Amino acid sequence: MSLTASGPVGTTGNFSIVLPEVLLSGPFSVEVDGRSVAADNEGQTTSFSFSHAGEDQVIILSSN
Repeated sequence: MSLTASGPVGTTGNFSIVLPEVLLSGPFSVEVDGRSVAADNEGQTTSFSFSHAGEDQVIILSSN
């Protein structure tokens, strides 16, 4: 799954995303602008934070 997140440069984006197992099975890993970011996985919910660089490309990958 991929998405674009926008925010003022230097601010922190905090996300919690619920992905039904029908769409993508967990656990998940997260990349922002090609860099891996720490993610907490609880069931089908994935939470992560990152510093905005303006418009960021977020990719959530199934670790399975």
